[in-house]
Amino acid sequence: MRKGIIGEKSLNKDKLNKMRNMCCGVHTINIATNDIIGCENEKVRKCIKADKSRVNPTTGEIIYKAIINPNKLNGYIETCNDLQRVLPAIIQEMGISNYRIARVDFAVDSFENNYNELHKINKCICLLLAVAYYIKNRYESTDPLSLEHLTTRVQSEYLECENYNKSIESDHTSPVYNRLEFRSKAILKVNKDIPSLIEDWCRRLEYAVSCFDKLQDKCNDYLIQKWNEEKSTQVKNVSEFLRKHQDNIYTSRQIANFYSRLNYDKPESKAKNFKRYNKIEYFSLNDLKLYIAVIQKAFRKYVKMDSKSAVTALKN
Repeated sequence: MRKGIIGEKSLNKDKLNKMRNMCCGVHTINIATNDIIGCENEKVRKCIKADKSRVNPTTGEIIYKAIINPNKLNGYIETCNDLQRVLPAIIQEMGISNYRIARVDFAVDSFENNYNELHKINKCICLLLAVAYYIKNRYESTDPLSLEHLTTRVQSEYLECENYNKSIESDHTSPVYNRLEFRSKAILKVNKDIPSLIEDWCRRLEYAVSCFDKLQDKCNDYLIQKWNEEKSTQVKNVSEFLRKHQDNIYTSRQIANFYSRLNYDKPESKAKNFKRYNKIEYFSLNDLKLYIAVIQKAFRKYVKMDSKSAVTALKN
């Protein structure tokens, strides 16, 4: 898989330029508190969604939980510094004296690329994280009537990554077309602040991209299984099969490996011919690194981390 003579075309420059304009922000924050949650301020109440309370089986204390969307108070919050001013004001109106952060959902939003333009590369990001961190819960959803693809999500006890069609989810009322969310969970166990959680995601993405070859191998494992189920009954030939499942095909080298597993002679030539006659979106390892750098840049802009600090964070 790692060796191959077939080069990959880079991402469309116009698409990549639009990607560079992505913005990052905190979408929601889940908090846990021993205080009863209440709020008389109608404007603040719109930011809060109460969650279920639970009893600590060891201490008997009652823990109340709430989900806060701070962007609903005065509009989209663009920096962590602004969040640190808005969140305490919301907490104060909730009548809470002490609380802990249990979960933070970070949104990386695209205002220029629509969902379909980013679907495949964001699906790849989700699956890279799943492979890198052994995440078994993986989901996709599609509208069964319109056939519009809606979301891709991978999740574990500690983290989630989801890409969803924000335009459809908001009934076309949001200026955001596509939202890629990175969710830090079970924070009560690690007690980290938001800048530290962002550093964690930068490191995870840096590591995940190194699993690109491994992801392609795993995709081919499942594609071979699917081929054995669908050949002669659901698809007429290998080319039709590959077109049908093109969302799980990322490079010509991966196709060459697929042909090799089917014992074709000259699999590289077969893959080259397939690429010539079929308009399937491919991207290289370098494309992925460029895209992840865009996501990391959006993260760092949110916390206003300078480049030197960013490099240090990634090395630690």
